[in-house]
Amino acid sequence: EGAAAASKDPELASMGTTLLATALTGEGDLVVAHLGDSRFYRCRQGKINAPTDDHTVLSELLRAGVLTPNHIAGNERLGHLLTRAVSPGSLERPDVFMVTPEPGDRYLLCSDGLYGVVSDSKIEELLHAHEAPEEACQALVAAARVQPVGVGELVEQRLQRGEAVGRPGGGQRRRHMAQRQRPKAAFRLRRLARIVDDER
Repeated sequence: EGAAAASKDPELASMGTTLLATALTGEGDLVVAHLGDSRFYRCRQGKINAPTDDHTVLSELLRAGVLTPNHIAGNERLGHLLTRAVSPGSLERPDVFMVTPEPGDRYLLCSDGLYGVVSDSKIEELLHAHEAPEEACQALVAAARVQPVGVGELVEQRLQRGEAVGRPGGGQRRRHMAQRQRPKAAFRLRRLARIVDDER
């Protein structure tokens, strides 16, 4: 459907979305499929970690050593540029891995609407404080809502006012590098790395 819509409206060709899915095998293992910047968190013995890698320009530069965590401030915009995503006509394959559950494990699937405004330590604290899954989810949502207005809220406000969202010049549209053209994407990533390095 996405490819058909993009063929009728060229402005939709650069749209993309993330994918995060889990499935329990017959042996009791958990299979995780991931594409984009949504995260899978595992809480084990009171400590959380995210085995998924964010598919964003910022994360790619961090993993490549071009940037260090000390350089994140001022480069947050790169965290909103997806390098891999589900998009019209894309044949991108998700990262797939398996997790072997242990007694007491808890799992959280979320977007940057949560982890982008609530720290990992706070997420860990709230999961520890609320054992019931529904209560934990409500606490996490409440923690995200008390943060400054984010992109999602801005889009919602514009929709309520009847303004166009996602059109050129709107500023809220998230774009990704089309991975069906990997050489071009790699070139753009290297170019961004040079730009960031020049700014430091």
